[in-house]
Amino acid sequence: MSAAVRSTEGSPVSPAPLMNILAAGASLNDGQRRIDHAALQAQVAELARTLRDQGIRVLATVMDNSPAWVVADLAAAQAGLVHVPLPLFFTPAQMAHALRAAGVDGFLFAGQDAIAALEGLHKSLAQG
Repeated sequence: MSAAVRSTEGSPVSPAPLMNILAAGASLNDGQRRIDHAALQAQVAELARTLRDQGIRVLATVMDNSPAWVVADLAAAQAGLVHVPLPLFFTPAQMAHALRAAGVDGFLFAGQDAIAALEGLHKSLAQG
């Protein structure tokens, strides 16, 4: 079963615009480090392959706006997955609701703020 992103009108939305970012020679720079085009492509391809190999269909991420988030988003698109970004400002109850409602079967997180958010999420999920 393949997942498709749909517009508000219900028509499929192609991930092609996202993938055009890679085709256009994009690189990332967050002010602390730079990821050149070749490295970005390699990271996206590796993560996309890992996600497919794991059988992930709906990926949730808990990350700040960072190069890691961009890589995760592009990898999800390349792998044909649904990506559910969960903002760090969500409460544990909001995160738990989003995970359940979206049918998330894969999860990525990065950073100390994400770890703190996940501790609260664990408690919220355990409570039902």
